[in-house]
Amino acid sequence: SDNEVMRFCQSFMTELQRHVGADTDVPAGDIGVGAREIGYLYGQYKRLRNEFTGVLTGKNVKWGGSFIRPEATGYGAVYFLEEMCKDN
Repeated sequence: SDNEVMRFCQSFMTELQRHVGADTDVPAGDIGVGAREIGYLYGQYKRLRNEFTGVLTGKNVKWGGSFIRPEATGYGAVYFLEEMCKDN
């Protein structure tokens, strides 16, 4: 259920928050982890650390996320491939 996902994300971030940060490591969503889950993680991080930093990518635009986030990984792959092709 949605409530179980939220509780899992909050518990996970309670442990993870010591190991992530804008200058340390910035986790991102992946397959099965979208804006909803990132929002739960981010909310818990914000509650625990009382700070509003770039600790997670994939946040909703309301919480400082990027409008282009859904396409970002794909564009990154294309840019990487273009650069690889230039060298070969």
